[in-house]
Amino acid sequence: MTGEINGTTMRVVLQSLKSVSGPQYEMLLRRAGLDRFITELPAADGKIVTTGEELVRLFTVVYTMLGEVCTRLFHRNCGVAYAEGIMQSPWGATMRAKAPTISADQKFNWMVRELISLAEHSYSPQIVTEDAGAWYLASAACYVCMGLQGVKAPICTSTETMYKELAKKMLGRTVRVVEVECAALGAPHCKFAIYK
Repeated sequence: MTGEINGTTMRVVLQSLKSVSGPQYEMLLRRAGLDRFITELPAADGKIVTTGEELVRLFTVVYTMLGEVCTRLFHRNCGVAYAEGIMQSPWGATMRAKAPTISADQKFNWMVRELISLAEHSYSPQIVTEDAGAWYLASAACYVCMGLQGVKAPICTSTETMYKELAKKMLGRTVRVVEVECAALGAPHCKFAIYK
């Protein structure tokens, strides 16, 4: 497994986890071996602060503590928090400023391209395809799913929810996003359909 996580991404992840997990936050970090972030969040910059393996371990600890159903809900809530944190970042400020300048007929494709760029810069390379009904974004590495197997339904609801929330903020309307393949179910990648 490869992957390095920069300070900006890890800061959003940790702030979101803290808001969702409340008093369990410190225990989650300790069990995942990420004690160094308990008292001080990483700087919001491009400096590498953790590895993909450490992020996998963190999400595996969440699953071990909560079980499948509650992990799915936990990640859904994290997805909302991720989107809020991202929209408060410089990237979000740029998107809010840019959105009104994009013509209505180009706005959806613009939004998808920006989500691809965000995902690739902060998380994982994307395998992108498109058909008449949707754009499909498949993460080359899904840190939520890498430590899991044998789940009964797609589990990385954080990404699905985050894409929905970001699309809504960028377009001013609801967009249907569905995880159509999940690595924890044996698929080669976690794949998300963003419906046109």
